[in-house]
Amino acid sequence: MAVRRAGISVVVSVHNGGDALRACLASLAAHKHEILEFIVADDGSTDGAVKYAEEFGARIIRVGSRRGPANGRNLGALAAQGDIILFLDADVCVHEDTISRIRQRFEAEPELGALFGAYDTQPEATGLVSQFRNLLRCFVHRTGSQNASTFWTGCGAIRREIFLESQGFDLSYSVPCIEDIELGMRLVKKNIRIALDPAIQVKHLKNLTMTAMVKTDIQQRGIPWTLLILESGKLPNDLNVSWANRLSVATTFMMVLLVFAALLGSLLGMTPDLPVAPWAGLILAPALLLGAVVALNGRFYRFLAEHRGLGFASASVPLHLIYFLCCGLALIAGVAIHFGSRWSSPGAPSAVSSAAQSDE
Repeated sequence: MAVRRAGISVVVSVHNGGDALRACLASLAAHKHEILEFIVADDGSTDGAVKYAEEFGARIIRVGSRRGPANGRNLGALAAQGDIILFLDADVCVHEDTISRIRQRFEAEPELGALFGAYDTQPEATGLVSQFRNLLRCFVHRTGSQNASTFWTGCGAIRREIFLESQGFDLSYSVPCIEDIELGMRLVKKNIRIALDPAIQVKHLKNLTMTAMVKTDIQQRGIPWTLLILESGKLPNDLNVSWANRLSVATTFMMVLLVFAALLGSLLGMTPDLPVAPWAGLILAPALLLGAVVALNGRFYRFLAEHRGLGFASASVPLHLIYFLCCGLALIAGVAIHFGSRWSSPGAPSAVSSAAQSDE
């Protein structure tokens, strides 16, 4: 086990990080004077990008076959020498003040166990989906409770002693999933304070497609998160599970069902046999529900308009509706998996990890 020293050790777990890994490590190398070390856990990469770790003098831990970021980060934390461990995704770059802000928070608040930051408003990818998702995560972290109920490894730091005492990330998550959320819930249960500080920022580099967005929201986040909530019995009113989000999911589903009913009726030739008023209602009701979703998320759309303009905010509404639909579908699937596993195999192991692993 590594000798403990005062300072920050940065741990990056990566699988096929490509040029984004080089940019990440270059941003860290520019702040070598502020950190003790940076460690790269190579999670079975096949693209040769680990050469960038050698280029910038990072310590390399070779995992072998792919086992997921939870395993890589745990190995990095065990090897780390610093008393603070900063976990970074391999597709982010730190800002000029990212490291210093983290150090100052821990020095000023001895009772602080962990903290995490946020994406900035200027992601590298220029596509609509990438920009929307980056700004959505940025907004959620900017408006979330600063006494956090979870953790985030996009840019999250924790005292090494607390991390090891908590046995690190759950190794049953063998693909990128909600291992950081699960750790955060365990920390809070032990009354360890986690702070959300949106002033601590990183630049996101990932180019996200619509397919990847839907797959991530349903398979790698939504279903496992639903299972975790059901198994823990804890549903915080914060971040992605705030009351506004829950109402938005329900309202979006109602809107889609009404639109589907109207289209189905039209296809079946039912329109001429019905009075005008009910069909007018089927058209008007979805519009009113759409207005309700926009009203519930008015602060977010104003945030988008402020940073990208009214046109971008308007174009983001359909993407937001797709996001809410994915959340709803993940909720339904998660509930079905949870109760289905209980009925079929009473006392069986948790279904959370098996749902997450279905990505492979």
